[in-house]
Amino acid sequence: MHLTPGEGTDLLPWILGNSPGVSARLAGRLGLPFAANYHLAPGKTVETARAYREAFTPGVLDEPYLAVSADVLAAPTTGDAERQARSFLPWVDAVARGRGAVPVPDPASVSDADSVKLTARHSARVATRFVGDPDHVVGRLRALAALTGADELVLTTLTHRHDDRVQSHRLIADAWR
Repeated sequence: MHLTPGEGTDLLPWILGNSPGVSARLAGRLGLPFAANYHLAPGKTVETARAYREAFTPGVLDEPYLAVSADVLAAPTTGDAERQARSFLPWVDAVARGRGAVPVPDPASVSDADSVKLTARHSARVATRFVGDPDHVVGRLRALAALTGADELVLTTLTHRHDDRVQSHRLIADAWR
């Protein structure tokens, strides 16, 4: 396999996809690791994982290796997590409307009316997020890993404050043990 610009490096190429189509099958046929986007296509993630594994032939890897992505937000309490999660709504709305990834707003700036309106507008995307206390989030992540047979989970966390993102990942790591 010829990789540009990675030729001559120890970089391992991955293929990322959110459907059981071309990307999953290509990753399998080339024996590459594959990352499936649960948070963008939750209804197809199991089928996508299956398509990758069924198409897998040894290549770069001897065995299939699947990562599954998820949007997560853990805080010490569910209430804290839900308050921080309000920032996600205007951000995902901007992306969905083609304005791009705007800076994540302060959750206090998201009115109750906007929260209700944006939650309804993006209900499918909101429903795929794992938001709550660490035990709740880890429970959902473990279920996702078991359902998909994921070898690895890729977590994204959108919050207004960087410290809240770091705290979320630390809380999840501690609860996972």
